[in-house]
Amino acid sequence: MRSHIPALDGLRAIAVLLVIATHTAHPLLGIGWVGVDVFFVLSGFLISRLLLTEIQETGTIRLGPFYGRRAARLYPALLLTLMLVALLALTDLNESSEITALRAVIAGVYLSDLWVWGGGDLGPLTHTWSLAVEEQFYLLWPLLLLVQRTRARAGLVIAAGAASLAAMLWPHWPTGQIDHSAVYFAPWARAWELLLGCGLAMSWPTVERAARPWAAWAGCAAAAAVLATAPLFPVASAWQALLVGVSTVAVIWASGTRSLPVRVLAARPLRWIGDRSYGLYLYHYPAFWVAGQFALRRSMVAVVAMAIALPVAYLSYRFVEVPIRRSVRSAFDQRRMSKVHGAGDDTAVHVRDLVTEHREPANVHPLLRRE
Repeated sequence: MRSHIPALDGLRAIAVLLVIATHTAHPLLGIGWVGVDVFFVLSGFLISRLLLTEIQETGTIRLGPFYGRRAARLYPALLLTLMLVALLALTDLNESSEITALRAVIAGVYLSDLWVWGGGDLGPLTHTWSLAVEEQFYLLWPLLLLVQRTRARAGLVIAAGAASLAAMLWPHWPTGQIDHSAVYFAPWARAWELLLGCGLAMSWPTVERAARPWAAWAGCAAAAAVLATAPLFPVASAWQALLVGVSTVAVIWASGTRSLPVRVLAARPLRWIGDRSYGLYLYHYPAFWVAGQFALRRSMVAVVAMAIALPVAYLSYRFVEVPIRRSVRSAFDQRRMSKVHGAGDDTAVHVRDLVTEHREPANVHPLLRRE
């Protein structure tokens, strides 16, 4: 099983570009929710693969290192975003320091989704709601994966996914229209997308070998149909969201093939953006908020915002995110190896003691030696 799939970096790039396109506020580009859906499915797949690999290799999940790596992956750029937003708020005379601090705390402890779902305003940090959905999910998911029997795990995924999907569909069954205030930001109505990716990861050793190039074409065609028709609907359809989730699964499934969509996703420019997609996602929304403070045309707001967000995301990735992530990973690896060596040393000492205990003294008379 390959640890890294280049096409998935490109898929992540497409997702973040869709989100950014929506925040240009162009009426024909209200498609950011598609990017968020793709993010959730992809996240569930990638994180679950890591956890399942650890279970296969060690028989368990070391929760401390897992959450530590998550913090090292997410918090450096998030804290930098919170600091930049706090500095920008100083230039806004209508923004009190108390409101800025409250927003930063809510985003920093991953409660943005519940705050926005309840009608609260997070201003330039509103977009952190999707991060909150993920982190709340990953507080519980590793614990559920520790269920040792594969069938039991599969049953949990199916049951939880069905309940989450019902939570999204049931209030709007007659029309299929998603009420943003009711379910769009609710973590219980988003879990099914993460679970789609988790389910794919659980079956990956089997389905990876059966991957077919047509799946990538089918997934891209379905997603393109959703993107083409999305501007025709004032509110996203629950059925469109379900189609996006399934099409994302299809593309991930075929990501190891040599089909044309996969080769396009694995192209270096998209992979470059995908590697920096987390920073781009975090920094672009405050950048749009800053650019929007000036009396600029809509197109100029997008240009100014991206002129801010791209360099910041690049510098953050190179000088903040990657160094911290590597340092934390190295620390955990050294700690694990020291435990392994310690256990090996203890075993060696025990064996030496046993050998010494049963060794005959050199000065024993020949008649008294053991036969």
